Amino acid sequence: MPIGPNIAIVGAGNRLAAIPVLATIFNLPLDMGAKITLCDSNTEMLDLFERLARAFAAYNGAPGIAIHSTDSVEEAMADADALFICIDIGERTDELEDRIAAVVIGREDAEAVIRVEMLRDELLQISDYLKPGGEQLVFNLVYRTDLSGTLINAPAFHIDWPERVPEEEQYRFAHRGLRLIRGDDPIFEPLQEYKENPLATAILDARPAPENRFDPTALTKVSWELLGR
Repeated sequence: MPIGPNIAIVGAGNRLAAIPVLATIFNLPLDMGAKITLCDSNTEMLDLFERLARAFAAYNGAPGIAIHSTDSVEEAMADADALFICIDIGERTDELEDRIAAVVIGREDAEAVIRVEMLRDELLQISDYLKPGGEQLVFNLVYRTDLSGTLINAPAFHIDWPERVPEEEQYRFAHRGLRLIRGDDPIFEPLQEYKENPLATAILDARPAPENRFDPTALTKVSWELLGR
């Protein structure tokens, strides 16, 4: 398997990304000894998508894959050969809206800058836990990746996918996950739906971008310009 036997998904409870990312991974020829660790601070969403991962594994006839869940980023990344970063602002939407209202109107990237600013501590923590020497494959899906990529201290795939949808529409991904687990929707549908996408292409290529986007001052400069701090 090109991405290695141990996979960590940090932000596995992300309502938008969970189904596409899990479906993409389970389209791969996973080894029977593979381990997938799902990590998120939202225990309810983590439980939902862990159940979905088990449903995908059962459908694909791969019961030997070990699926774990944890709220500890350090634990999830400890022995990971490949890392998928899908974190989002979660329940901090109101704070995001308040801060956007305070910035100068007309900046198209205002929301994106503030969103990544709010995730700065989490992204820097993830960078601290990365193995030295680029030993892990890193897939950064934190929108926008031209901003979030400046906070990840490793060569990585930076992919703005899945496409963004309005906040209220993201709940349908959680509802769909529940329907898949219950058997109301055919489990093979998302596997077919996400068989080909930018993440799938990157995984199969398995050659991370040679550039290292990490620049701890890059986002700070943008933030000062936009937020005045």
